Amino acid sequence: MKLIVLVVVLAIVGCEAKKKISFQNGQLDIEALKPENKQLGCPQNFYTALSGSLASPNFPYSYTSGISCNYRIVVSSSNYNRISLNVNSILLPDDGKILIYDGIDEDSALIYTINSSMNSGAFRLPSVKSATGGAPNIWSASNAMYISFVGGTLINNLINYGFNATYTSYAGITQNYSSSSTGLLTSPNYPFNYPNNYDRVYTIITPNNGTNQLPRLQLRITDFLTENNYDYLRIVDGSWIGGELIASYTGNPTTPIVVNSSSNAISLYFHSDEAVNYRGFSLFWLTI
Repeated sequence: MKLIVLVVVLAIVGCEAKKKISFQNGQLDIEALKPENKQLGCPQNFYTALSGSLASPNFPYSYTSGISCNYRIVVSSSNYNRISLNVNSILLPDDGKILIYDGIDEDSALIYTINSSMNSGAFRLPSVKSATGGAPNIWSASNAMYISFVGGTLINNLINYGFNATYTSYAGITQNYSSSSTGLLTSPNYPFNYPNNYDRVYTIITPNNGTNQLPRLQLRITDFLTENNYDYLRIVDGSWIGGELIASYTGNPTTPIVVNSSSNAISLYFHSDEAVNYRGFSLFWLTI
């Protein structure tokens, strides 16, 4: 009987939900972020400077075969709260990859995947829009970026596998707030076409209803049409766009769509690129 109880307790502990990263007065709770690079040879996990560099272990020489490392960048300046990442050089084996997320962990929105098909001595991303109109790079919508590096299997020790990258921070996009328990939200100009080169964050925080439990939010998307793969709407839990991703929509999904939050706050990030636009989206929200 004691053995059965022990098994149940261990099962409960193993299923414990991952701790959420909280914000206090708009500032990230940095103390809640713990280093994750437990493998010998991985570089530091946490970067907080407004600009900096990072690289695979032992760069410019090869890393240890099979190694995996994580890099987390968080900038907390009120004036510079987005991140631009440029991968300067890269060489990966066939099973190596780099996953880049807009947020503090792998539950955030995946914004780019780099693999061996992109091997180059002077790597640039030709199809990713620049935040400033300059050289293309990888850029976030939030003040955090999480990079997961999977080294893969090295089959030739004479080849210098690895990557190096630099990052910088810059001024953030406009964020609109609402504290209404119900409301209507549309893309700009709806039902006419939204503009090109548009970025906006909408955050909805439900008011206290007099109980100890704050009400959650439900979004009901009644219409959606954007340029597929290039213009999109990301929906995340919480008051920060780098939070846990709930859903992401692009193109012409079947509507209506119902999206529920797990907290009393939800954020939506709408992005359009430099060409081709459609009518966008229309949705309303309510508390549940």
